[in-house]
Amino acid sequence: MKIIRYFYKSIYAFFYVRLGSDKYTSEAASISILAILLLLFILILINVVFITSFSFNFLKEANQWVIFISIFILYLVIRFFLIKVIKN
Repeated sequence: MKIIRYFYKSIYAFFYVRLGSDKYTSEAASISILAILLLLFILILINVVFITSFSFNFLKEANQWVIFISIFILYLVIRFFLIKVIKN
């Protein structure tokens, strides 16, 4: 959790101090960037686990809508988790 807060503060400082964005824009951008990075990490991890364990390439074999909906739901879950972690 400390690592997530550290990355959040670093990205927030970049947007707030360097680019001169306002507080709310910097906060939203920081959370979105962290959520996307965590989403990519989780998708890569899921794909590697499926390939090695089940010989099933999830991202290659699944339907496009299933992939889209699962990525969207996973993004929302990660985003709300990050908001909860950062606010506490």
